[in-house]
Amino acid sequence: MVDAARRVSLHMSAFIALLVDFDLSGEWAFDNAPSCAHWVAERADTELCTVREWLRIGHALTVVDEVDRRFAVAGCRTAGRRRR
Repeated sequence: MVDAARRVSLHMSAFIALLVDFDLSGEWAFDNAPSCAHWVAERADTELCTVREWLRIGHALTVVDEVDRRFAVAGCRTAGRRRR
């Protein structure tokens, strides 16, 4: 069961990254959708609030990744990087 949960988590992480890329691309607007979240919710048969949460998390992780990258470029280490 633990292995299955890890696989689900890994796939969800990849899905959220793709979702953020899709949001930033603006391709969803070609279907006259009011937002990326609306477009995905309709096609994935998922609640709008759930897709909005996925996007919120995905965009927040993008910011964290950028901060981590900038620390690495500056030669600094964050607490999370030391533990890896």
